[in-house]
Amino acid sequence: MADIGLEGFLGKLRSRDGRTVEYAVAGDDSGEPTLLFYPNGACRHLAALFDLPAKLANVRLICPNRPGKGGTSCAPKKCHLEMACADAAACLDHLGVEKAGMLFMCAGAPFAFSFCAHYPHRISGR
Repeated sequence: MADIGLEGFLGKLRSRDGRTVEYAVAGDDSGEPTLLFYPNGACRHLAALFDLPAKLANVRLICPNRPGKGGTSCAPKKCHLEMACADAAACLDHLGVEKAGMLFMCAGAPFAFSFCAHYPHRISGR
């Protein structure tokens, strides 16, 4: 398999409850923090595709993998959305981000809306 150069974008953390959460960060390191909720069939690697546009827009994209995706721990049954939101909040905490904007596509919408409902104090932007 060819090296596609993702190493600089990828990270991993251990949440307070002991779960593993994988994430990616792309764009401008000092830009406006923005959570990226990806569509079905994608994963945190999608953030790397937006690296240059995010830099040009002065945005720092933060894209956690959903529970069960890649090396991110699975969520207990019936709480996939809630666990995905908790994982996104854990990523913000880990990266020292108090508030973030939102970017979502297609099937990422329920995750983004659920995050807004559970963590309204963590949302910034328009």
